[in-house]
Amino acid sequence: MKKDEFLSRLTEQLPQLKQSEIDQLREYYQELICDGLEQGRTEENIIEGFGKPEDIAVQIKNEYKEYAQILMPRQTEQNQQDYTTRSPITKVLVEAQNLRVEIRQVPAGTVRVLFQPREGVDEVIHTVDNGEFIFRHRMRIFPLNIVNWFRFPQRLILEIPENFRGSMRVKTSNSQINAASLPGMADIQLITSNAKITAENMSAGTMLLQSSNGGLLLRDLKGRRLEAITSNEKVRAANCSFPDTLLLSTKNGSIFLQDIIGDNIVLTTSNASITGNILGDMRDYGIESKTSNASNNLPNYQYPDQRKHLKARTSNGKIMVEFRIV
Repeated sequence: MKKDEFLSRLTEQLPQLKQSEIDQLREYYQELICDGLEQGRTEENIIEGFGKPEDIAVQIKNEYKEYAQILMPRQTEQNQQDYTTRSPITKVLVEAQNLRVEIRQVPAGTVRVLFQPREGVDEVIHTVDNGEFIFRHRMRIFPLNIVNWFRFPQRLILEIPENFRGSMRVKTSNSQINAASLPGMADIQLITSNAKITAENMSAGTMLLQSSNGGLLLRDLKGRRLEAITSNEKVRAANCSFPDTLLLSTKNGSIFLQDIIGDNIVLTTSNASITGNILGDMRDYGIESKTSNASNNLPNYQYPDQRKHLKARTSNGKIMVEFRIV
């Protein structure tokens, strides 16, 4: 069974889950599959180890029911405040503290933020000026109100219309960022700390995805230049194409790549492995590779007629990067 069939059969059994919860479930299993691929297992073997989707769904339903009974009322999109504008927007700036941010495409309309501030805890400033949509969130911290932070999972939703071609910068802290199906923008910047960034099916001239102590999961990304940087966690990139620059960097975390394309590829980490494959002919690349205390399947050579470049560096971890001509 392949990933798409497994996830489809699983989610069909869980109609009571919200779309955001379905997205988290899919993300969880996609991450497990990536872990298995990194270990050299096949997709079919990994999914077989999960068990039948129908059996997994029964277990999830039981746990979900128990969780819902003890969970206090949660935020819904119906009671969230709407921060939007009718003015044309060319630049989006969203900054938040301790908020999970979900970025999604909408077929029409304008840029919009959905968020429900908590009285006495959240402060919001929203302005629109000269084509710039600005949303800033801060938390007022009082010792006796810390319990309010956990009353329900705090989430901010950013909607981007499919015809938006400007730039976007989203920054939060201690919470993850999920972005999917975004249109061809000029520039995308997603920044957080102590949490993961997931980016799927996006295109932009330039992309910066940056975290610390949080993993980076990148799928189906296209553009001219990509910088994906974190620390103490894994970086996974699949079906990503960036001709000018494709940089994946972490420390104390592995790098796994699948079917990536780029003329200038940089892969750097420490105390962990670099594995996966690049679409292209190895003979076209000038290669600089180095590790210590582990194996390395890449050569070190550069010739004047080579227009493409690959740099792969780690320590105390293997390098196993293959090229695949399509």
